[in-house]
Amino acid sequence: MKNIEKLTLHRGSDYPEYLFTNRPTALYDWQAKRLASALGPIVPPFAAIIDVTSWCNSRCTYCKCWLEEPGEEMTDDEIERVLQELAQLGVPRVCFSGGEPLLRDTLPKLVKHASQLGIAPWVNTNGILLTPQMAKDLVSAGLKYFLLSVDALDPAIYKAHRGVNFTVVPWATRAIAAAIKDHSDTRAALVCVLSRLNLDGIEPLANFCIEQGFRLIIEPYNPRAANRGGDDDALLIREGDRAYLQGVIETLLHLRAQHPKIIVNSKEYLRAIPAFVLDGDMPPDFQCLVGWTTINVHSQGEVKPCQHFCTIGNIRQQNLLDIWHSDIYRQARIAARDLQCIRCWTCGHVDMLVAAPVLEG
Repeated sequence: MKNIEKLTLHRGSDYPEYLFTNRPTALYDWQAKRLASALGPIVPPFAAIIDVTSWCNSRCTYCKCWLEEPGEEMTDDEIERVLQELAQLGVPRVCFSGGEPLLRDTLPKLVKHASQLGIAPWVNTNGILLTPQMAKDLVSAGLKYFLLSVDALDPAIYKAHRGVNFTVVPWATRAIAAAIKDHSDTRAALVCVLSRLNLDGIEPLANFCIEQGFRLIIEPYNPRAANRGGDDDALLIREGDRAYLQGVIETLLHLRAQHPKIIVNSKEYLRAIPAFVLDGDMPPDFQCLVGWTTINVHSQGEVKPCQHFCTIGNIRQQNLLDIWHSDIYRQARIAARDLQCIRCWTCGHVDMLVAAPVLEG
């Protein structure tokens, strides 16, 4: 791994300034080292996210995609072309998402195509359609990771978050466990949105993951992303919850120390949650790397650095490689770096470069 100081060769570029220091914080150490290994100012994205559909069969209270009617979604041929271009770009992993990706019947074929191109395929699912056969088909096609959305083990809290019955959780977790049992290179993680409603359930959820061998990813509810946050917002963690929230974070840190391959989030990420949730504060001197590390392709072909950012281009009009190296993407990188956005604390944006080695290790 090249020394971080070698980034001084690129000080004229638009890399976040903290990458030019000799002592990056632990939260950014992995990101800094990866960027420092680049021979030029732009490295391939660390991951791509492809929304294979915008249709969704969940009714999550903090997401509005199920209320929107999608336009003309990408064909399989278009998605396969995107995958080919991602392979040419050198992207090592792709997450098929949505909406709910399992609503696309051809998902196993797309997973197989990615795998054949040398890209590790992941699937981010609510699990409603994850039958035992579908789970096996995805693993047989080369799937490397199931990301299953589970916010609570309490049926009432789960339904309050997700808007559907809890029965999907035991159904989907059993299907995943059976499918990956004899495939040591395929893993699974539960993805949990932390809110006021499920604070009591975080420790039981973590213990469930420990017992089952699943990884756990925590990220806080962000009312700005959901256009919510009023006095009637039941999900919003409030000032009176500060001490309790801090206790939940300390519990997660304790469990992470005991089970570092189960609790995926970095210590720094977890410790920053209370200040972000209650005060809207980001860590001092924080700058977002999403413009360098991630590329999102929406179901209608729009390309963005992240799901909350403006559209940079469209794969129906431009080659993905041209979009990645375009001046407008460069401007978006700078804007994201400087937090000219909704300011989220989403694990996949700010912590995944730290979490991914845990997920895949």
